[in-house]
Amino acid sequence: MNSTLLSIGKLGDEINCTGMEFSGRWNNLAGTRVAPYTCDFGTKQLSIDATVIVKGPNGTVYDLVTPAALENADTVAETRPVWRWLSKDN
Repeated sequence: MNSTLLSIGKLGDEINCTGMEFSGRWNNLAGTRVAPYTCDFGTKQLSIDATVIVKGPNGTVYDLVTPAALENADTVAETRPVWRWLSKDN
């Protein structure tokens, strides 16, 4: 990634990345961004995917969107990231 930044003459904080965002339905996670992410480098994009783990009190893992998950989930972890470069015409 550093070589790509050098080739386009930008610093890391000048690259715009977007990700999935938890909706307002989630009491404690609304607005939290998680994978997949897409980062725009001008002529190409970096796609970052990961396994997203949603947890609540006492380490409870929520595998599905349920009323209990929406109410109680308060932590998100991302594991096993996968990075892929894409050309802008993909």
